[in-house]
Amino acid sequence: TDELIPYVEHTYRISPGRRHHEIAGASLGSIAAYRIGFQHPQQFSSVGIFGGGSYPGEEQETRAWLAAIPAEYKPFVFVNAGAVATP
Repeated sequence: TDELIPYVEHTYRISPGRRHHEIAGASLGSIAAYRIGFQHPQQFSSVGIFGGGSYPGEEQETRAWLAAIPAEYKPFVFVNAGAVATP
């Protein structure tokens, strides 16, 4: 977050600031997205989780990250996960 965000803001025409910064990922990338987004809520207004979910065994830590986020920094979270097919 300390290197990539400044690089993107400098290289591309995007608006600076949390309001205009979102993070998202698909599958394993969704794990990285929620980890970064929930641990750095002052930098991201939204977190997108596509085709993934909480990493097994990390549920308690994820709950702790969410509980620690101050009300003014609670991100909008979009989750898109399908059902597991059973025979």
